[in-house]
Amino acid sequence: MWSRRVNPALVVALLALGIAAGGTAVAASRYVITSPSQIKPSVLKSIAGTARNELHWVESKYALLTPGQPGAQATARCAPGDHIVTGGFGGAEMAPGAVIAADRPTVSTGWTMIVQPGASTTNSKFKVYALCETER
Repeated sequence: MWSRRVNPALVVALLALGIAAGGTAVAASRYVITSPSQIKPSVLKSIAGTARNELHWVESKYALLTPGQPGAQATARCAPGDHIVTGGFGGAEMAPGAVIAADRPTVSTGWTMIVQPGASTTNSKFKVYALCETER
């Protein structure tokens, strides 16, 4: 049975929750950097001066998967001597039921995505991107 008395432990817990949520909201509105203009120019210069490597995006051509094909693959390759940092896909027009069988780095030279038709009866079209690092 439920008691009509308020449990003191519940009051303390709710009060602590309110204080914690309020503190997080204040911190998020006051201390989060949302623009480079909020950072001192001298700090930005020192960060830029410590960067050793250069990053750039590479993209694949569109891959087209039509019904009846076992799968389609797209790969974005870094230039010789560059290394993959991360990757992913975009520009996708995925058919309902299409399955992403792989979305991963290709050794250390690029990013690959493989799509299988699954139960789809329409075309799928996708492109892969790789963030590559060039050592200076």
